[in-house]
Amino acid sequence: MAIVKIISNGKNMAAARKIMSYILDVKKTEPDLCGTLGDVDAGILTPKSAYREFQRVRSLFGKDSGRTYTHGTVSWASGEITHEEAAAFAKDYLPQIYPEHQVIFAVHTDTDHIHFHFVVNPVSYLDGSMLHWSKHDLEKAKQICNEMCLQRGWQVAKKGHHYDGTAFADGEITAWRKDKWHQMERAPEKSYLVDLALAVQDCTAAVCNREDFCTMMEQEYGWNVIWKDTKKNITFTDCEGHRVRDSNLKKAFNLKTSKEELEHEFAKNIGKQTYNPKTIERKSATKGADLTLGSGKQLAERTAGNHSKSRR
Repeated sequence: MAIVKIISNGKNMAAARKIMSYILDVKKTEPDLCGTLGDVDAGILTPKSAYREFQRVRSLFGKDSGRTYTHGTVSWASGEITHEEAAAFAKDYLPQIYPEHQVIFAVHTDTDHIHFHFVVNPVSYLDGSMLHWSKHDLEKAKQICNEMCLQRGWQVAKKGHHYDGTAFADGEITAWRKDKWHQMERAPEKSYLVDLALAVQDCTAAVCNREDFCTMMEQEYGWNVIWKDTKKNITFTDCEGHRVRDSNLKKAFNLKTSKEELEHEFAKNIGKQTYNPKTIERKSATKGADLTLGSGKQLAERTAGNHSKSRR
């Protein structure tokens, strides 16, 4: 199954040169697995020639500021396809997604799973207009990718599943943004996302209604809970200004955090409530409970252990 990701959007030329050098690194790819699309006359494709071609179009339309590139990947599981098939896929796929823009791509061979990187010049070579992408555009790109995979007899990506088709386990770290993943990888015990996830799982196991949940989150963990019937999502905020939606927490940890899911968990606790908001006391069993995420230390250990699987 193919996984499409937009990784970054650069805002200076130094960053553009750096990402081209990374993508076209001879230690990571081979000449036959690289290519250009659109109005690119790079001759022998090198980071320098690719950068020069992007600059030619930017200068032609007087685009001296703004975004300098968009970087993304398309990935498959190990053994699912060959490097050559990935290169052929890139040549067919990228023109459908970026029909008016210069694109450089390279299939990398230095990892177990097959994937190609691509870099797009956000300045159109036809009229100089800037590339603007929305969530709808990304969903369309994923749909086209799935359709092309099906035409080739390959599996398609399933939401909430890994490359090999196995489902995410409850509490498994599946950080969707690279910066958040690295933060959790370096020091999970210092990550506000980890703090929030641990607080939510603890409070969910200790209360039997929304009001007690909100009270416990604020008084024991310092997280204010904005839970309004007129809003689709729950928003968590802390004194340092961090704001996290329930949907983002679910993406990062595969937790049950929607309004409906939390209400369902609260109902299961009726008759065995372990938290008293009036006295701010709880039974000791809750602190030692074997919950989905476990303790902060256990989560840190699992973060390191799941590094390769969760980053894909």
